[in-house]
Amino acid sequence: MKKILVSLVTHSAYKDVCDNFIALFDKNWHNCAYDFCISVIGEETSFPGKNTVFHGENCTLPEALYNVVNNSEYDYCISFLGDAFINKSIDNKMVESLIKELDENNIDYCNLIPRIAYRFHKKMATKNTRYISTSDSYNMSFVAFIASREFILKEFAGKVTDLDFEKKYLNRTNSKCYTHKNRVILTKNLFGLVPGICAGKWDRHALRLLQYSNPEVCFANRKKISNLEMIKNDLIMIFQVFASQKQRVIFKKVLSKITKIKFTTDF
Repeated sequence: MKKILVSLVTHSAYKDVCDNFIALFDKNWHNCAYDFCISVIGEETSFPGKNTVFHGENCTLPEALYNVVNNSEYDYCISFLGDAFINKSIDNKMVESLIKELDENNIDYCNLIPRIAYRFHKKMATKNTRYISTSDSYNMSFVAFIASREFILKEFAGKVTDLDFEKKYLNRTNSKCYTHKNRVILTKNLFGLVPGICAGKWDRHALRLLQYSNPEVCFANRKKISNLEMIKNDLIMIFQVFASQKQRVIFKKVLSKITKIKFTTDF
């Protein structure tokens, strides 16, 4: 049987958000069959009742995950950032079946947040996943994923940041398009994930859904992103499905000039 770790990696500045994550984790995956560990960078922070590892102020999020896996014998890690809220009841049998799918098909990485394939050109890998193409945008993400021990030790060694990891797979302007043979993304939201924070602020759509589904939870008192930013994000999500990387770069430059809003990446 494969040894599995469920990991929450976060910066201490997001403790309020992580408290919400834990509340939903305990509600929706209260019978989790795997070890659960919280990795914290920044200031030393504790989460009562949870196994917490402090990695110091100079550690990066991927490096913290690397440290935990490197110092253990886990075969796979199910990793979440603090704002990847689990918003549905999780069945351990579903998780076990998904891990088995990945293992039997030699899949090293699986993004847990479904996205529409570039121009709808998807190639199924397993019952629940499709292969990731270099034409896809943000299909390789650090927000929520399952990865093999080998993948984590290879990709996250050193001082790589979560943004470094994602940008590595976004900048493909000079590369011929191809499909990764060992990297996939879910086609259905099996974990009911709701990514809720954008640049430190609440995503309005996500917060509204979370509050409706969990009226008993007091969600972090943070600012919400502006309506203009929401519209920008919604447009980009649609545009990423149809536009090539070159077209995306041009679109972001034009939109940034018009709205004065900066983008995290050029791609």
